Amino acid sequence: MSLLIAAVGATIAAIFESSVLTRLLIVGVKPDLVLAITLATVIVLGFEHGIVWAFVGGLLLDILLPDRTLGSTTLALLLAAGAALVIARAADVPGSLLIGLITFVVAFVYQAVLMVLLATTTGTELQPLNAPVFAAIAIIDAAIAVAAAWTAGALEQRFGRADRLTW
Repeated sequence: MSLLIAAVGATIAAIFESSVLTRLLIVGVKPDLVLAITLATVIVLGFEHGIVWAFVGGLLLDILLPDRTLGSTTLALLLAAGAALVIARAADVPGSLLIGLITFVVAFVYQAVLMVLLATTTGTELQPLNAPVFAAIAIIDAAIAVAAAWTAGALEQRFGRADRLTW
């Protein structure tokens, strides 16, 4: 998968998350599609693809969602992608269960960081953490990430990695 395809995919996911998923609630919560696919991408395909997903998807979510400050979602997604990559590299062999567990844990951190960033940048009061809602979002995000990781792995096996120049 090339970086251009990652950028286009992040654009489509951000548009879908900001339009359709704001109306379509699963178990009463809205999943973080861009986060889940970013984590799956960074674990399966590596740093460059995951960072493109995080940056492009986060920037578009900041632009498309009315309650977001420009850069807040981008920063939270970049931190989440970095954390997921460090955990996956430490674990060495990412399987579906490990991808789900990493996404579950990082989704909690992402929600907390995003909440703090939005409260800080908008000047509003920080709301107390709602653990059951965060847990429901994290479970849904983990399921999406496992499906996205399986798809990314299958596409990589089928089409191979994009050739790159080495310096």
